[in-house]
Amino acid sequence: LSEPFLDRIDISVQMQPSQSDDQASLTSAQMHAKVFGALKLQNNRQQTKPNGKLDDEEIKRFCVLTPELQKILRQASENFGLSFRSVNKVLKVSRTIADLSDAEEITKEHLLEALSYRRR
Repeated sequence: LSEPFLDRIDISVQMQPSQSDDQASLTSAQMHAKVFGALKLQNNRQQTKPNGKLDDEEIKRFCVLTPELQKILRQASENFGLSFRSVNKVLKVSRTIADLSDAEEITKEHLLEALSYRRR
């Protein structure tokens, strides 16, 4: 697959074969509650679109990073050769991770987790 095509993929996760003794970390009901909690946070900040549909201006408004986090993202962008599109996808995924964690602001953990989902 070409780089421009792969650049459009928000999350890439390497999966391992499941084992018979594997257990889910959340029930469907718990995940349902987390998703609705995330939607409530989005509504509270007057966000009219889901995180994945935010445009550039909305990303600036809703995916705010502290100077420390901006530095981390800049370094990751340079080290991994992230395009402008990829950086915006990392920001939107970070915002979603923060929302699912019931966090008002994106933290270092949210940003690093989102970066870990980028294809290298």
